[in-house]
Amino acid sequence: MNRFQEVNAEKGHILPQAWLTPYLSKLKRKAFFEQAMQQLQAENLIEYQKKDEAHYHIMLTQQGEDYLYPDFKVADAKRKIRHDIFAKFKANQDKTITYRWLNTLYFGGQLNPKEQRIFDDVIESIIKEKLVTTSLLNHFLYLTEKGEKLMSEVLV
Repeated sequence: MNRFQEVNAEKGHILPQAWLTPYLSKLKRKAFFEQAMQQLQAENLIEYQKKDEAHYHIMLTQQGEDYLYPDFKVADAKRKIRHDIFAKFKANQDKTITYRWLNTLYFGGQLNPKEQRIFDDVIESIIKEKLVTTSLLNHFLYLTEKGEKLMSEVLV
């Protein structure tokens, strides 16, 4: 389960065989691995199939994703993302951020999969509230006066 969390896995993620082979070669008791996989499957955290002696299929289930990110609350996650976006604006003198940069930053491991699913909703909400505006082709986000005022009140 740690490996799933290390790669920021979500439901349906399959651990690659390339990761499993070196890991299994380090185990002194191969039966321990089988027992662990069967236990995780019994708890519905993974789907596990042994294809042959050296090939395995280990996939994260929805219950496994919920286990990895147990304290997820949509409102808290939206507030966290929103606050962080405004902090990025504060650090940038011209109060402009490229959407691509935000995507790269957040989808490169800073957000867990559940947070990634609501990222676009947060962007849409701050646009709808007129805290930011977009340029042509939606490549840039510009902080508005209203957004700057809110940012100065929220970020201390």
